[in-house]
Amino acid sequence: MVCFCWLWAGAAVLVLLTPQRVAAVEVIVAVKSVEAGPFADAFQGFKEALTKSGVRVTISEYTVKEGGREEAKILSDIKQRRPALILTLGSAATTWIYRQVQDLPIVFCMVLNPVASGFVQTMQSSGNNLTGASLDIPVGLQFETLKAVVPSIKKVGVLYNPQETGQVVSAAAQVAADMGLELIAIPVSSAEKLQETLDHHKKQLDALWSVADSTVFASDRATEFLLRKTLEYKLPFMGLSPGFVKAGALLALSVDYADVGAQCGEQAAQVLAGRPPPSLPITVPRRVTLYLNLNVAKAIGVAIPPRTMEGAVVLR
Repeated sequence: MVCFCWLWAGAAVLVLLTPQRVAAVEVIVAVKSVEAGPFADAFQGFKEALTKSGVRVTISEYTVKEGGREEAKILSDIKQRRPALILTLGSAATTWIYRQVQDLPIVFCMVLNPVASGFVQTMQSSGNNLTGASLDIPVGLQFETLKAVVPSIKKVGVLYNPQETGQVVSAAAQVAADMGLELIAIPVSSAEKLQETLDHHKKQLDALWSVADSTVFASDRATEFLLRKTLEYKLPFMGLSPGFVKAGALLALSVDYADVGAQCGEQAAQVLAGRPPPSLPITVPRRVTLYLNLNVAKAIGVAIPPRTMEGAVVLR
C-alpha cells in the first residue's frame, strides 16, 4: 500500500513538472483595399471564426493605397515575419498581393468574380496559393429570385463590357437557358453609349439584370441614368445592392458581410491546420437577403406575389 502511494505521488510530481504543450500563436498579415463598413464587418467575422476554431493568432493590419509608400513596408513585413498566411480584403489588395507573393498561402475575402479576375482557375480549385470567400451570389439563385418576383419574365437583358465581364455573362447565359430564360447580352463599350444601347433593346426585354461591370456602372451618373430609364420603360431592374433598391431598382440581393468574413476565417483555419489552399473550394455567400421596392413595383405595374415578400426587406 505504501509503495502504491509513493508511485501515485511520483506520478503527480511528473505531471506537474512535465512542460505542457501550448498551441503556437500563428502570424497573419491582413491587407485591406479600403477602410469601409462592409470590410470591417468581414474582418470581424474572420477573427471571430478563427477564435471559434481554437486557433491562436496575431494579426498585422495594413491598407493598400495605389502607389502608396506603405507597399514597401508591407512587403518588408511579410519577408521578415514569414506569416503563416496572408488575408486580403477586396480585389485591389488581392490583385497586388497575388502578384507579389507566390510562396505563402493567401486567403481572400470581399472579392467579386475571382475566376474572371484571374485569381483562381476554377471555383473548385485555385490551382495556386490562393483560396477564399467570394461575394458572388450564385447566378442561378439570382435568376430564381427574379422569376419569383416577376413570374412572367422570359427575356432578361444584361449590359456588360465583353472585355471585363464577358466570361461571367457567358456562363450566366447557360444557367438562364437551363431555367427556361433567355439572357440577352448587350455589349457596351463606354458609359456614354448606355442610352443609345438601352433604347435600341428595350422592346426585347422583360427585365434587366446587372453584373458588377465598371464600364456600365462607371459613375453615380451612369447608375442614376439606368434607374431613371428602367422606371420610364417600366422595366423590372435587378440591381447590385440594397442601395440600388433604395434609389429606384425593383429588387436586389444582399449578402451578410460578417458571415462572408466568417467563411473566410473557416478556410484560414483549415490552411493553418495544414490544408493546401488549392484543396479548398472557393465559397459563395450562404446568407442572402432579398430587398424589394414596392413603390417601384406599383409604378411599373408589377404585382409581386405575397409569398415572395416573406422574409424580404420591403421598402414602401
